Amino acid sequence: MKDLLVSINKEQVEPTKNDEVFVWDEVIKDLEKIYEKLSSLKENMPKELFLEVRKNMKERDNIGKERYNTRLQPFNNRDALIDAVQEGYDLLVYIKQQLLEDQKNHFDSEIETDFDGKEISIDLYDDLYIPLFYGVLTLQHYAKERKKNVKSK
Repeated sequence: MKDLLVSINKEQVEPTKNDEVFVWDEVIKDLEKIYEKLSSLKENMPKELFLEVRKNMKERDNIGKERYNTRLQPFNNRDALIDAVQEGYDLLVYIKQQLLEDQKNHFDSEIETDFDGKEISIDLYDDLYIPLFYGVLTLQHYAKERKKNVKSK
C-alpha cells in the first residue's frame, strides 16, 4: 500500500495528444443521456440546470486545453486513477473548507431549495461530504487493487 500512496502523490508527466476520443465529449454525452432518461421518467431535472452543467463542463474542457495544450484523452501517458484520487482528495478539502467557514460564520450547511417545483433539502455534510468521502476511499482501494492486478498479469 505504501507503494501506491507514494505514487498517488507523485507528479505525473504532461498529457500527450493522440487520436483517441476527447473525454469531456464523452462525459457530456453521458450527461445528455442521463438528462433524457430522467426527463422520460418524469423526474424533475430542470432544463436550466442541465444547460448550466453542460456549459460548465465545456468551459472546464477549454481550461484544460489551455493549461495542458491538449484536451483530455485516454492513453495520454498519465495514470487516470492517480489523477482521480488526487482530485478526489482536493474535492474533499474544498468541501471541508466551506463547512469550516460556514461553521465559523454560524451558517447552516443545510439549505432548503426549490428544485423544479419540488421543495428539497440539501445538506453539504450529509448529502455531499460523507458520500464523497466514501467514494474517495473506495476509489483509493480500487486503484490499489487494480495496480496489484496489473502487476500480476
